[in-house]
Amino acid sequence: MIVLDAPAYITHDIINWFCSSLRTSKNKITHYLDDVRGGGSYLESKSRAYFFQVIGKIVQLLKEASTIKEIKFYLMNALQWKFMGRDHKDLLNLDIFQVLHKGNGSKDNLIRRSWGKYLYAGQVDE
Repeated sequence: MIVLDAPAYITHDIINWFCSSLRTSKNKITHYLDDVRGGGSYLESKSRAYFFQVIGKIVQLLKEASTIKEIKFYLMNALQWKFMGRDHKDLLNLDIFQVLHKGNGSKDNLIRRSWGKYLYAGQVDE
């Protein structure tokens, strides 16, 4: 189980490290298995499982985000990946599309209120 229940500044540092290390410190959108070679199908399936555990935690953090800054951080830093067809089932299992549409389901959720709007500070009451 991946635990990211630290204070926000530590959680954000961990997420930045996670994303940067998988992207080999390059500022580009990659697939999480890019540059992984020779490990076989077992290592690939384990890597996929652990990657989606981390992404699942990030989706949960996004669901409860209370500021535009947090939402932008998760969307721009942590959830921008090049996904392939074999990843779609894992994405669906995370309910990521539901979260992107309705947040945590509350009518007052910032994601829900921001739907269809350009996100910048001041656009939606924080």
